[in-house]
Amino acid sequence: MVKVSVVIPVYNVENYLEECLDSIVNQTMKDIEIICVNDGSTDGSLNILNDYAARDERFTVVSQENGGHAVATNRGMSMATGKYLYLMDSDDILKVETALEDTYNIAEEKNLDFVIFQSINYYMDTNKLIKKENYSMNALADFIGDKVFNWRDIKDYIFTITVTPWSKLYNREFIVKSGAKFPEGLVFEDNVFFWEVLFSAERIYFHRQHYFVRRWHSSSFTVSGGPQFKDSIDVMRLVWEVFKKFGVFHEFEDILYHRRIDLGYMRFRLIRDEFKPGYLDALKESFNEIKQESNFDEVFNRLSKRDQAIFNYALESKTPDEYKNIMEDFDSGRLRRMAPRDPNTPIKISIMMPVYNLENYLDRSIGSIISQTLDELELICVNDGSSDNSLKILREFEEKYNFIKVFTQENQGAGPALNRCIGEASGEYIAFLDADDIYVDDTALEKMYNYGIKNNAEIVAGNLKRTNLKGDLMANFNYDVGNYAYCDDYGTMDPKDYGIPWAFYKNIYKKSFLDENNVRFPPFKRGVDPVFLAKALAEASVIYTVPVDLYGYNWSIGGGFNNKLFDYSFKKNHLIAFKSSFDILENAGFSEVAHRFKKEVITYLTHFGNENDLELFNLVHEVFGEDERYFDDYSDEFMLYKVKLILNNINDQKFFVYAKNTLSETPIWENNLLTNSVIREVFVVLSSNSFEEYKLNLHKFIINESSGNELVAAKKIFNPEFEVQGLSSAADSLIDGRNSLNENIASLLENNEKLKLKIYKLTEDNKYLKKEVSELTELNENNNSSTGSKIKKTLKLGK
Repeated sequence: MVKVSVVIPVYNVENYLEECLDSIVNQTMKDIEIICVNDGSTDGSLNILNDYAARDERFTVVSQENGGHAVATNRGMSMATGKYLYLMDSDDILKVETALEDTYNIAEEKNLDFVIFQSINYYMDTNKLIKKENYSMNALADFIGDKVFNWRDIKDYIFTITVTPWSKLYNREFIVKSGAKFPEGLVFEDNVFFWEVLFSAERIYFHRQHYFVRRWHSSSFTVSGGPQFKDSIDVMRLVWEVFKKFGVFHEFEDILYHRRIDLGYMRFRLIRDEFKPGYLDALKESFNEIKQESNFDEVFNRLSKRDQAIFNYALESKTPDEYKNIMEDFDSGRLRRMAPRDPNTPIKISIMMPVYNLENYLDRSIGSIISQTLDELELICVNDGSSDNSLKILREFEEKYNFIKVFTQENQGAGPALNRCIGEASGEYIAFLDADDIYVDDTALEKMYNYGIKNNAEIVAGNLKRTNLKGDLMANFNYDVGNYAYCDDYGTMDPKDYGIPWAFYKNIYKKSFLDENNVRFPPFKRGVDPVFLAKALAEASVIYTVPVDLYGYNWSIGGGFNNKLFDYSFKKNHLIAFKSSFDILENAGFSEVAHRFKKEVITYLTHFGNENDLELFNLVHEVFGEDERYFDDYSDEFMLYKVKLILNNINDQKFFVYAKNTLSETPIWENNLLTNSVIREVFVVLSSNSFEEYKLNLHKFIINESSGNELVAAKKIFNPEFEVQGLSSAADSLIDGRNSLNENIASLLENNEKLKLKIYKLTEDNKYLKKEVSELTELNENNNSSTGSKIKKTLKLGK
C-alpha cells in the first residue's frame, strides 16, 4: 500500500497544469500514487498528463466525458489505494515540498482521521501572494493549539474552517467508512463533503503551516459569475440536510439560517445580470422552503434586520432590479443615523463612552457603533477634560450624526465620567464602549436587546474578543483560565457563575435595574470597573446569555494594572476598588467569587516590579488593614510577597532592624511556597546583629551554597523548640527536600538544554521565513518576469 494517494481532477487547465503537477512530483515523499482524472478537457491538458505519466510510473491517467469536478473527484477517490488521501485542484500548487511528508507523519503519529493545514492566495491580476484569515484559520489555531480534537471541541469555530479539501490530508479508510462523497452535478460541492467528514471524525489536528497556494484567475468559476452560481442554493439545502442527519441542526440553526440567507443574497449580487432572473426564482423557492421549518418564526425573529430584509424582500420583489435596488437602499440605510430623528421614538440602548485624550481611536470606535444594525441607539460621550483634539472630533460626529450627544467636564477620571454618562442616558438598556475599543459583531446589540426585552432581563451578557489596531480578532485567554464564563448559547446564568467581576463592558444592563439598585461607579479615576460589576452581579436575580461577540478589547494600546496606574493616588484607588469589590461580593454571598478575585490582588502585588515597592506595601496596609485578614485565603502567597519585599529593601541599619523584628515574628517555616534561596536570606537576616554584619553574611551565602546544617540552623531560629542534636526527623526531611530540589534543578538544566535546541530550531525557521519574505518580495516587485516563472520560483520556498 502506498502512503498517499493524490487525486487530481483536470479540466481545461493547460496554462497551470504543469506547475500543479511539478509541485506534487517534487514532494519529498516519494511513496505516492498520482491519479489524474481528465474530465473531458478540450485543450492540451490530456497531452500534458500523458507526458508526465510516460516519465513517472506513479501517475495513473484516466479520461471521461465531462461530468464535472465532483464526478471526476469521486472517480479518483474510488481508484485510490493509499493509506491517506489528498485531493488536489489542477490549477493550484502545493508549494512546500515537504507538505505530504509532514502531514503524513503527523497523521501517523497521532492516529488521525484528517489533518488541516493553511493556504495562501495568489492573485494573478496583481501577481501577489496574500495570506487571508479564511484560509489561514488563525482563530481556530489560537484556540485549539496542539490538541487533537473533534467538532464538539470547537463548536464556536467550526464555521471558521475552510471547507476546501486541498487544505486537508485524509485517512482514506476513514473516508470510506464515513461514506462521504461529493454531490455530483453541482459546483460549491466541497461544502457538503466537508460537513459530512467533519461530523464523522473523532481525531482531527490543525497544523499551522501554509503549504498550499490557491490561484485566483478570471476563468475560475468562483469569480466568473456564471450560471453555476445557482448551484450554491442547492448546496446550502444539502448542507442543512447533513446537519439534520447528524442531529445537530438545532444547535447551529441561527448561523445556518444566517448563512443560507446571506450567502444566497451575496451570490445574487455576484451572478451576471443575464442569469439573475433564474437565480432569484431559485432563491425564492429556497426561502419558501425555509418558512416551512417547524420553528421558523422563533429563529427568524432572532436574525439580524439585514437577514430579515434579504429574506422578505426576495419574496416580495417581482424582478431582479427591484430586489437589487431595495437592498441597496437598505444597505445604505446606515445613513439613517444622519437623518433627523423622531423624538417620539424610544431609545432602546444608550451607549456610554467616556473620552480622555483618545483622538487617534475615535473614528474606529464610533464607526463600530454606526455599523450596528439596531436602529434605536444613542451614544453618550463625556469628554473628561481632554487636552488633545478629542472634543473637536466628538463635536464633528455630533453635528453629522443624529444619535450622538456630547458632554464635557473638567478631568475627573473614569468613575465620574461614566456616572455622568449614565445620568444623561435615556435608553431602556445601557451598554459601554471605551473610546479605544470596538464593537465586533454588527448584529450584537440588536441580538442582545431583543433577547433582553423578550425576557425582561436585568443583565444580558455577550462575549469579548481581543483586538489590535489592525483590526485582528483574537481569542480571549480569560475564558480558557476560567476568569469569566463564555456565552455559548441563548440561555440563563446564575450571577455567581459569571466569574470574577471583570469585563463589565461585554454586557448590557437594564437602566431601571441600575437606577433602582443604585449601581454606579466609585468616584475614582482608575480601577472602577470591578466595583460596578460586583454591585450589578450582587443585585441581579439572573443573567441572560447571548452567543455573540459584542466587544473588542484593544489590548495593543496598553492594559494590565501598572500600565494604567501612573501614580500612587491611582494605585490607592485601585486597591480601594479591589477591597470594595470583595466586600460587596462577600456580603452578597459570593464568597467563592471573592476568593478567586483576591488572587488578582496577589498577582498585582507580585508582578510588574511591585515586589520592591515599599510605598505600595504601605498602601496595602492602609487600605486592607494591618492584620492582613483579607488575604487569609492566600496567606502563603501574601507572606511570600511580604518577605521578598522586606528582603529587597534592606538598605540601612534602620530597615534591617525592622526586617529582623518582622521576620522573626512571621511563621515563615510553615510556608511551603518559600524557596531555599529565600529561606537562606531570611536566615542571614535573623543570624546577623547589624546591617554591616548582614551584608557580609549575605555575601558569604551568595558565594557558598547553604549546607543542610545551615538550613537546620535556620529552622532552629524559626522554631526555638526544634531539636538539633542528632538531626531530628524534621531535619532529615528538610535535607531530603533539599536533595529533591537539587534533582529538580538538574532536571531544569536538562530542560534548558532542550530549550536551547528549540531556540536553534526556531532560529533556523526564522532564516527560512526571512528567505520566504525576500523571495515573495522579489516575486511581487519583479514586473519584468513572466507570471509562470514567478510562480515556479515561489515553489522553491518550501525547500
